Amino acid sequence: MPRDEEICWQIREAMARDLDLDVYSINIDCVNGLVRLDGLVENAEARHRAEQIASVVEGVRFVDNSLTVPMDKDISDRELENASREAISQEAGLDLKDVEVEVVEGNVILRGEVQSIGDVRTAEEVVERIKGARDAISELDVRDIGYDDQINLTVEQNIISDRELSRLNVTAYTEGGIVFLNGAVNTIEQRERAERLAAQVEGVREVRNRLEVLD
Repeated sequence: MPRDEEICWQIREAMARDLDLDVYSINIDCVNGLVRLDGLVENAEARHRAEQIASVVEGVRFVDNSLTVPMDKDISDRELENASREAISQEAGLDLKDVEVEVVEGNVILRGEVQSIGDVRTAEEVVERIKGARDAISELDVRDIGYDDQINLTVEQNIISDRELSRLNVTAYTEGGIVFLNGAVNTIEQRERAERLAAQVEGVREVRNRLEVLD
């Protein structure tokens, strides 16, 4: 297992390659594979992206994400609430008529029901990109359609139909609306792509991504 110093270096190198992150504003500490991130980032999207990058580095056991987004005093909670509703309503492919939005001190809270965990993540990502949003807090529920076999078949069909993933060893198993992805891929991007394809299937409540990155 890599030493803590090497883990920190690998995380910093990975973040430096991401054009949406200012790695110089992020402090990275690692003790026995437990990583702590702190500092200031531009928006909630950058905060979650940094955690995502750190979590897939070899040797990382846990990421404590203490990164913060500064509050924009020029944008009121009411303005942010209206902007969030507008952005969500314009997102193609989302059926979010049952989603309610509340903003408290710059934190956007989403409540209601959606069709899949993919819709949950899409709603979060839409909100995270809005100027002034410090965080997207999801209290969204996924409608239970109760057919694990159908969910699993659709997930596997999505993977098989994908030109890049169809050649790889990726399998899926679904229980209680939770999809488990197993196997191996060549890149972090392929791992994330497989998870997105599974998450967008109706009835998926959670995706547990166990795919190993070989490269």
